[in-house]
Amino acid sequence: MGETSATVVGTVFEVSYEKAEVRLEVREGKVRLRRGNNSLLVPAGYFATAGPRQPLRLHAIDRQDAPAIAGDGNQAYFSLVSAASARPVAHGERLPENTRIPLAQLPHGPLNILYHPPAALAGKIEYVNFRVAGPEELVTTEENAPYAVFGNPPAAAKHKTSLVLNPWRPQRGRYTIQVTPWIRDKGRIIRGPSRRIQLIFE
Repeated sequence: MGETSATVVGTVFEVSYEKAEVRLEVREGKVRLRRGNNSLLVPAGYFATAGPRQPLRLHAIDRQDAPAIAGDGNQAYFSLVSAASARPVAHGERLPENTRIPLAQLPHGPLNILYHPPAALAGKIEYVNFRVAGPEELVTTEENAPYAVFGNPPAAAKHKTSLVLNPWRPQRGRYTIQVTPWIRDKGRIIRGPSRRIQLIFE
């Protein structure tokens, strides 16, 4: 299934391996799990699984949702932006569900997609998890704004590129993008309101 590795970030965790599936359970702190280009940050109280031809998946240990928080998750939105400036391209400022985007009308140059969390989460987000399905498969975690679906350049590489965000060009087909913010709440990190959108590039 490819090499899977974990980066420890001050934590207590347990790793098990059964029937070609890796399970990483975090009891305290957090662990970043990586496989290829995919990356998932696993907080305390959750476990991640990685199996053959399966994406990285995050699960609650007790199978219960985190406490609800104030704010409407539907206020979050996505925008299609230039990777060079992080500014929206034409008609990309606020993408509605099932937006159809002609590839021929996209500007030349690298792009990316930004997640804009609801105002109720301002200053509370610890990190966000992205899951992309469709012509491309991706699971990744972003810890710093702007929250780009296809990532930000590493800090060590920013002086080597003129791009603000990682470059990406869409392929023809339907993309499903789901984002889950993880927020600080009374000394804990809990799951915030998820947001999901489908985009069709044609």
